[in-house]
Amino acid sequence: MGKRCDLFIVAPATANIIGKFANGIADDLLSTLYLSVTSPVLIAPAMNNNMYANPVVQENIKKLKGFNINFVEPGFGELACGDKGEGRLADLDVILSRAKELLTSKGDLSDRTVLVTAGPTHEAIDPVRFISNLSSGKMGYAVASAARRRGANVILISGSTSLPVPSGVRFISIKSASDMRREILKEVERADVIIMTAAVSDFTPENYSDKKIKKEDTEGITIKFKKNPDILSEISHQPSAISHQRIVVGFALETDDMIKNAKEKLKEKNLDFIVANSVNGFGSDQNKVTIIDKKGNLYDIPQMSKDGVAE
Repeated sequence: MGKRCDLFIVAPATANIIGKFANGIADDLLSTLYLSVTSPVLIAPAMNNNMYANPVVQENIKKLKGFNINFVEPGFGELACGDKGEGRLADLDVILSRAKELLTSKGDLSDRTVLVTAGPTHEAIDPVRFISNLSSGKMGYAVASAARRRGANVILISGSTSLPVPSGVRFISIKSASDMRREILKEVERADVIIMTAAVSDFTPENYSDKKIKKEDTEGITIKFKKNPDILSEISHQPSAISHQRIVVGFALETDDMIKNAKEKLKEKNLDFIVANSVNGFGSDQNKVTIIDKKGNLYDIPQMSKDGVAE
């Protein structure tokens, strides 16, 4: 059995079994299998928070990590014993994402840093209202996960979504387009590849009300908007983008003349690639896109899962 598996997953892993693994004890089926497997190993600890914090347990985990054993860190929350703290088994989605990463890793991006943006931005009108869009962030999170599986150092800058953060990425949360711009400019010099899937608002209210606008105070409301900075164009025209041969990829969401408009954006924004897609992919787990390169070559990707498109 130990010779046939492609990935050996232990979830949940107790303090007891982690101690056995760390010290070469093989007195039951699981610990014996562990010593016999030649595949990668993935451990998801789950135990009482005080047990997890115990120096002996932490030393055993550190020892196993030194043997290149992979871990999915436990979550924080209510535990089976009724206590609350760190030690809760990681969410299944997180464990499966890490398993998929280990099973499909190609390693061809192991010396590269990939910066991905995802999700919508929120442009505040007052403390309780904002304008935004229907972006779910699924495409960007799939791209970040795919890059991580291929060995890249991934930075994911994302607006508000309901998605779990992909395993192994450095995550930066933002709200507005100005937040997005600020964080991208902090990270851009580190990046070899930038993939801008985020649906950044083109406009933001010209005047922000620091108090809630009450309906009793007005018969109606007119909001004047101003343009947000074009972040994609700004970073693609930076001298460092050219001198470092950085690859910059944009996404173009169109309702009409999709290819024509995408080609215009590709040229105007000085991009290496642009991914043209329609509103049909908004919020969906599926997407159908056309990738256009700098020479004008088109690559039609048939409808498939966003994970498939990301690969």
